[in-house]
Amino acid sequence: MYATLLSPSVKIVHELPRGGGQKKAYIMVPQTSGHNTGAPTGARVRVRSLNGAQLELREGDAAYIVVDGEDVIETENVGDKVAEIVLFDIED
Repeated sequence: MYATLLSPSVKIVHELPRGGGQKKAYIMVPQTSGHNTGAPTGARVRVRSLNGAQLELREGDAAYIVVDGEDVIETENVGDKVAEIVLFDIED
C-alpha cells in the first residue's frame, strides 16, 4: 500500500512488481472535502499507463487497474487542490 498527498500539477510514477503477465492495482482518491450533494468540487487526478490508457478520478472515486506487461502507472494531479491518493499493488 502506498499513500501520498499530491500537489496540483505534480506527477508521480509507480512501478508495479516486475514479472510476466498481468499487473493489478487499486487506486483511490479519498473524499476529504466533506459531504457534497452538488457537483464535484474536490481534487482531480489523472491515472495513465504506458500504453496510453488513462482515466480521471475525483474525490471519492476509485478504480481497479489491470495492465498487461506494463510496469508503470503515472498519476498526475490535474485539479487545483491537493489530492490524497492511496494505491494498492495487488498480487495474485
